Amino acid sequence: AGVYCSSDGRVLGVELVYNNMQGPLPSELGHLEKLQHLVFYSNMLTGEIPAALFSLPDLLELDLNNNQLSGSLPREIRSQALQHLVLYTNTITGRLPTTWDTPSLLTLELASNAFTGSAPAGIGTLSKLQALVISRNNLTGEFPSEWGSLRQLTQLWLFNNALKGPLPASWEGLTSLQNVEMDSVTGPFPEYIGSWIDLTLFIMVRGALTGPIPLTICHLTKIQTLWIFQNSLSGPIPSCIGNLQSVQQLELSDNHLNGTIPADAGRMAQLQMFYLSRNMLTGELPAQLSNLDNLQIMDFSSNQLTGTIPTSFNAFKDKVVDFALCFNKLSGPISAELKPFFEFIGHYTCLLYNNPWQCPIPSFIPKECDCSCSECNSQANRMSCDKCVASSDGCGWCADGPSCFQGSSAGPSGFACPRAHWHFGNGSSHCQSGSASAKFVV
Repeated sequence: AGVYCSSDGRVLGVELVYNNMQGPLPSELGHLEKLQHLVFYSNMLTGEIPAALFSLPDLLELDLNNNQLSGSLPREIRSQALQHLVLYTNTITGRLPTTWDTPSLLTLELASNAFTGSAPAGIGTLSKLQALVISRNNLTGEFPSEWGSLRQLTQLWLFNNALKGPLPASWEGLTSLQNVEMDSVTGPFPEYIGSWIDLTLFIMVRGALTGPIPLTICHLTKIQTLWIFQNSLSGPIPSCIGNLQSVQQLELSDNHLNGTIPADAGRMAQLQMFYLSRNMLTGELPAQLSNLDNLQIMDFSSNQLTGTIPTSFNAFKDKVVDFALCFNKLSGPISAELKPFFEFIGHYTCLLYNNPWQCPIPSFIPKECDCSCSECNSQANRMSCDKCVASSDGCGWCADGPSCFQGSSAGPSGFACPRAHWHFGNGSSHCQSGSASAKFVV
């Protein structure tokens, strides 16, 4: 830190960080013709960045992040030597430069400012660029296809802008990417993402990605964080998902995924957080998930899962601290072999409500799990009720078999059967259409 000079007394670098410096940057800094490094981050500097700084012939690094700088950037930046331009967390406004004659640029970090306009296609000429961070601005328009030329790019952060649209086909060539954070992406999930095999972090959330998750995603064997929640993805979870041997966080919530949870998911040896909530997944919980030795969070709530909790989940004792299975169609019975797990999870987060659990609920289930049973789905009622139509205050039809459960499961249009009018019996039982006082006919 400080000022350092060449043997002949020319200033080569000025580094003054965390010094509470205030006021504008002196324009005289633009007279330091041999300056290579200007690093003033984490101060309280204000005003505009002197335009002359962008013309210094030997400048390698300009790092002014975390100040209160304002104004705008030049429309053209021409600097043959510049390698690192770091201006994030300021209040700079206006459009991003359209011309980037900076062939040596490796790092471009402009996040958390107030830039407007489109994402410049000209950034695509920066053939050596490794980090492009322009998140948390007010940029609009689509993702530039010209950026597909950034073959050395390893980090791409674009989130919290108003950029939207599909990923350009040309981005298939971004095979050096390791860290991607984006939102508002639309259109089909590109199969070519499977060729970004160096990815360790991939976040593409709060958009409108459609279609299935491509099988090529299973090629991402280095991935550690995979978040694609709050999109419109459909179809099954790839059966090869267990190939993601390095993944620690898998977040697929808030999509339209269907089918069963692959047993292969039990091979994700490093997985710590597993979120599948608010999809349309069916079938039973795979016993193989108990092989996830590092799992801490399992949230499969708000699906259509059936069956019971596998006894193998007793392996989650002393590991899983967030266990959410609420809003499914799980019926049990819950095995006494799971007592050690439930005695442990009762001290943390356990959500089992809104399932048609069979009565009686085992006494070892902690009250914190909020697990209640339904007489509609238990004992004689469960065996004798061949068809039930939903009621807002009684039993409901469970579409996957001869089981009824208490709640407000949606029934055929026009049916309304108060609980007092429900009767159970063999044969083709049905509820008459009409008013809320319609009888349940046996």
